Amino acid sequence: MVLVTDCEGNALADIAVEVTLDVDLTSGGHLANHPLPSPRPTGRIRDDLPTETGQGVESMTRNSDPDGRIALQFVPPEISGKNAINVTCVDVTCYEPDPFTIEVRVDDISPIPTPNLFFTLVELSGAQQGKNIGDNTRHDGVNHNLKAGSSEVLSRVAFEYAASLFYYPVPEKLHINDASLPSGGLFDISGQWTAPHKAHRRGTNVDIRANQAPGAIPEIFYTQFELAAVYAGAFATFESDHYHLRLGGGQ
Repeated sequence: MVLVTDCEGNALADIAVEVTLDVDLTSGGHLANHPLPSPRPTGRIRDDLPTETGQGVESMTRNSDPDGRIALQFVPPEISGKNAINVTCVDVTCYEPDPFTIEVRVDDISPIPTPNLFFTLVELSGAQQGKNIGDNTRHDGVNHNLKAGSSEVLSRVAFEYAASLFYYPVPEKLHINDASLPSGGLFDISGQWTAPHKAHRRGTNVDIRANQAPGAIPEIFYTQFELAAVYAGAFATFESDHYHLRLGGGQ
């Protein structure tokens, strides 16, 4: 809601106001070096005019009603982060407030608790030893976040998997790749503000290494891992070089 008044607080009707949106390029766990030509999406704004359709626009100019009001609706983007709403008078000089910031996020997401006896979030060997698993130049050290209940399920999966291999040589810890970003939302691993990560938005999904790299689940133990997921209340799907593990409802 935009309210246009004079210095004494009296409503001013029919004042043209431009409303625009900006976004903090480094908010929500994203870095600013996503490649062009793919500018970071902002949210959208809508009003209740009969001509307004679809998901809204990035900017609009409207005149205040007899009560000095301009009713607007903010439509959040898929990308979590901080969006700023800017308000500017068009034809007159007026005092303009600081931008109003709206943070788009999924609540109750937090870093996966560590250390853990049965899984790791960092490389344990090789040239990359100590490096955060799944890091890239666009999302650096921010990819291991889940809801608390999902973190508990992940711990149970890792325990059940290790227990299922009791009579085998001690297996290497599960190597945890992408979960969710710190604020949730679309996780654009390619850095172009789009999928391929279709899930990983709500802190309830995580990827587990299952290729030939160090720490991957050996192919001969795929069945044990899938059963461990079931016993722990999760569901594992093999996706070419990793397991996608659903730890709860949603995406």
